[in-house]
Amino acid sequence: MEIIGSIQRAIDYVAEASQKLHVINKYLMDKELTLREYPFETKIKILKVNADATQFAAGSIDHEKFVVGQQLSFYTLLAKYIQINCKVTKIKEDGVILFQLESLGIAKSNRSEKRILNDGTMHVSNLVTVKTVIDANMFQIPTLVKVAFDEFKNRFDKSKFEFVKIDIFKSTLPRRFGIVKKTGKALLIEDTQENDSYKPKNPNLLSYENDIDEDIEVDKKEFREDGILSEIIVPILYEDKSKQKFAMGYIWVQNKENKLQEEHIGEIEEIAGKLIQRIHESNTMTVEQKFPVIDASQSGIQIAVEDDDLKKILPKQKQIVLDIYFKMQPPFTVVGDIRWIAQKTDQKMLLGLNLNAKSDMPGERARYTHNLDTLRRMVESEKIAKS
Repeated sequence: MEIIGSIQRAIDYVAEASQKLHVINKYLMDKELTLREYPFETKIKILKVNADATQFAAGSIDHEKFVVGQQLSFYTLLAKYIQINCKVTKIKEDGVILFQLESLGIAKSNRSEKRILNDGTMHVSNLVTVKTVIDANMFQIPTLVKVAFDEFKNRFDKSKFEFVKIDIFKSTLPRRFGIVKKTGKALLIEDTQENDSYKPKNPNLLSYENDIDEDIEVDKKEFREDGILSEIIVPILYEDKSKQKFAMGYIWVQNKENKLQEEHIGEIEEIAGKLIQRIHESNTMTVEQKFPVIDASQSGIQIAVEDDDLKKILPKQKQIVLDIYFKMQPPFTVVGDIRWIAQKTDQKMLLGLNLNAKSDMPGERARYTHNLDTLRRMVESEKIAKS
């Protein structure tokens, strides 16, 4: 299983052998540690540790699941989260497993809330996510983006904007396009044959001389040979789900007959804004299938996802919207920050979500807390019944 941390847990790793030995002997000896892999059922108990804390022996009822050479992580929740990273070196005939201890870490802060294992009472659904992850380094245009580009290209008044191209940035474009992408600023050249047009008075526009640093005379000659009188390049600024903006593409206008002026940039930027809105609408989907909740707390949940498309999309996102369901209860719509992902290549993908926004409707927070408390009591009752 591959663990991908979007927001890493803050952990201090113990360096000194004497300190490792102290932690193991005082806090971990004869205590259950859980394998940090889904479904989090495999346990070990440390039975013995050597004097320099480089090796330890452990017992497990699941000893047949272990293989020599495996790199594994185990954890336990005491006052703080403690994690050990180790490698299986030998499996003895009596089922005792020998490990090489590679590192031992302790969380910098206490876990504020105990996780409640779900017994089937909870699930999530209606995941609102993107269909395609759009980033600043696209080499190909996703179909929904291409459709939007083609549609909005036809919205330009041909009598005012003679040549219009909407596309993503490519490495083969002239240097000025790369500067537009990097800065997110528009470029205007009112008259390609006038040097003053390469030095705009508006500081929000690119200065050809200062920002692009190309030989103006060479470019003037090229414009003249192509019969280009005016040029505008406007970046298409896309805001992703994490509210980060970047130039995903450009709108390029060239005129041979009529001069383009600063007022035209505002018109083009307005069209670019509507274009982005259309892309966002086309790129949003709601997945209505049910996904199980593994465990939950007041501030976070862990869910399992088997949908192949979501397994490709979610690792590239930082945030999703979803509904949390308890049995016989209306849902709670929440925004979840993706803190970590555990990818099982053969089946499930696990997501750890921090719930950064719950409904502010009167009584909703208390209702969520009540449902969690009810679930906690049910789980504890089941444990007592089984013991």
